[in-house]
Amino acid sequence: MMLQSEEVRKELEIVEDQQKELDKLRDEMRDQMREMFSGMRDVPRDQRRERFEQMREKMRTAAQEMEKKVNAVLLPNQIERLNQLELQMQMRFRGTEGALASDAVVKALGITEEQKKRMQEVAAEAQREMQEAMQKAREEARQKILAVLTPQQQETLKKMVGEQFEMPRPNFRRGQGDRPGRDRAARDRSER
Repeated sequence: MMLQSEEVRKELEIVEDQQKELDKLRDEMRDQMREMFSGMRDVPRDQRRERFEQMREKMRTAAQEMEKKVNAVLLPNQIERLNQLELQMQMRFRGTEGALASDAVVKALGITEEQKKRMQEVAAEAQREMQEAMQKAREEARQKILAVLTPQQQETLKKMVGEQFEMPRPNFRRGQGDRPGRDRAARDRSER
């Protein structure tokens, strides 16, 4: 996926012959994925979870095979740099704790089970702190916005809002009849 980015290709100094090979591999992978997902609409709802689990394993195997093929196209220094870029992306999007939990990183760093457990604890605490800071920032922003209103407008708004009600957070865990993907949208809305 990262090799689709022009900036990444430039960073790796991919030459035209390599790009042609990588394009072929991309098309091959796309066709494999299309084939794996074909017919999913026809799978009964109660059998989809099992089918997705089977597909996940096939996708993992296909990705490993594709990685070998990509590595055969790239030079050793390009592979090393691509691995660095992938780890940077994982740290950015999965968080440091998530990136450090990958099998390759655990093995390379010799991370112990105790260290994994401690990283999870630290990450959970950091997440709580970030949520508290965000809530505080939202409240400060709310107060600044409301300060623009006249006292009469503030009073009218207060009546419009009514007595404070604490909305329960929706439980959108998968496997409880909700469609995948809806839980993220609901979380996004609830955090507004």
